[in-house]
Amino acid sequence: MKAVLLDMDGTLIDTERVWMNVWDLLEKEFHFTISQKDRLRFVGLPKQEFPSLCKRVLPSHVDIDVFDSRRAELFEVYIQENGLAVRNGAIEFLSWCHQQGYLCVVVTSTFRQKALERLRIAKLIPFFDRIITGDQIQKGKPDPEIYQLALQTLGLKAMDCIAVEDTRVGMQSATQAGIITYWMLDLIGPQQKDLEQVVAVCENFIELKRRLEETI
Repeated sequence: MKAVLLDMDGTLIDTERVWMNVWDLLEKEFHFTISQKDRLRFVGLPKQEFPSLCKRVLPSHVDIDVFDSRRAELFEVYIQENGLAVRNGAIEFLSWCHQQGYLCVVVTSTFRQKALERLRIAKLIPFFDRIITGDQIQKGKPDPEIYQLALQTLGLKAMDCIAVEDTRVGMQSATQAGIITYWMLDLIGPQQKDLEQVVAVCENFIELKRRLEETI
């Protein structure tokens, strides 16, 4: 193994729980309530599917464009005021990777400016050799383009890397690029068909580090 390719939101940084707080604010502001199950349907959702899901789960009085803009604004305000938590064991894991001589690369659908800001707030930028972002590609996850770009940028083959993802669309993106993938458990766990495509499901980076040490 030569490189570890990591998704950012939900995998490295605990953004999903931030979004749950943002949902609370949105429901008050736009005067509606949806179930936790419907909230979770937005986790890892490809951007192009956002409008159609909004139409299905939000009340008709909510303007989707206004809602989406306010949603993004509230997220940025929240993280500026409250910071961003790093997933358990992530810093120790990244330090260990560098000790082993592995490259550490962020592979995120988030556009570069926002991705860099989130990594800055989480104090993670120094740990990464490359940061691949959503504005560098035409097709987002689950399309494999972003992982193919990461391999091309690094000059590596899929067999040289592992990927770490926390959603089905991320896992599909990595595995379709031929990369061995680990699922980092977050708010939504894998289904049975997902388990057939990943090497293992890890509770945190402490477990991931242990699993990798066992395979070295």
